[in-house]
Amino acid sequence: MPCLQQLGRLASIGGVFLILYLSLVPGEARPHVLPSGGQEHFIAYLGEALLVAFAHWRTRTVVWWHAGLCILAGACELAQNFIPDRGPGWTGFIASSVGVAVAVGLFMLAKRVFR
Repeated sequence: MPCLQQLGRLASIGGVFLILYLSLVPGEARPHVLPSGGQEHFIAYLGEALLVAFAHWRTRTVVWWHAGLCILAGACELAQNFIPDRGPGWTGFIASSVGVAVAVGLFMLAKRVFR
């Protein structure tokens, strides 16, 4: 189990770098896989937050990580002011934060079920 947990932690750090990369590349270089940016934000942050939650498992650590993901979402939106063909938006930040919140809820539910 510790090896699997370490792999999950490495994957979660990789996910943060992937989110950073996709958030900070110019607009024409970023791939779009879903119909709206809000959906892409929600799915990306939901997946990353679930990966973080199950890699770290302790509730206090998970809460700090998830707060950090919400801060990351806001910082990426602000940084998009300085990137060609990109612009910040509240909808991206809100969709990202809701994805994180849903992941926290699912994590807490799974933790209760498996105890």
